[in-house]
Amino acid sequence: MQNMVKNSLVVFLLVLFVSSCDKKFDAVEEINDYIKDANHGFSQTKIINGIKINLTYKPSEVVAINEFKNSNYSEKRKDSIKKNYNKYLYFLLSYSKDDKEILSTIPQSREEFNSIQNTLTFEMNDKVTLTNNSQDTIPFIDSNFSRTYGFARSTNILLIFEKNKDFNGSKEIYFNLADIGLQTGDVKFKYTTSIINQKNFKLK
Repeated sequence: MQNMVKNSLVVFLLVLFVSSCDKKFDAVEEINDYIKDANHGFSQTKIINGIKINLTYKPSEVVAINEFKNSNYSEKRKDSIKKNYNKYLYFLLSYSKDDKEILSTIPQSREEFNSIQNTLTFEMNDKVTLTNNSQDTIPFIDSNFSRTYGFARSTNILLIFEKNKDFNGSKEIYFNLADIGLQTGDVKFKYTTSIINQKNFKLK
């Protein structure tokens, strides 16, 4: 029994050590590729009726690094930006079909096109919720849909939630996505907070 306890403690300390180590990269693009790699737990994909739905959790540090990658900000300014971004949770939701954005492939009429586009632009607060183990809702803050006019391989929406007490006290969180007019039905993604809490992404 004592050996089992010791072994469990060793495993726990090892996981804690690995998660707390700095993750150093040569370039911002390498950080983004690391986040996109499903093996690291940040990115999840579901395919429904030929529509690929990808959800990628973007650590606040990574969002901040992408903002000031081409700037001459001082270290003090960079730390201030990271601190401000750390108040929120960032998820990039992507839709595609046949490696093309959905607005170029799905709508069968101008009315359907306008309906989906309007939902992506103005109504995502009604289509997504983030909940914890106790089904408490983590507040939705904002969304940003970028039009690419058919030149991208996916339709992307950045979704932002508040990192509040309901998040901090939970071991898992659930991203609940309602159908936006693509006949996919409702979709759920699950993340452990051990993934969400990973940090110390740094450039060499």
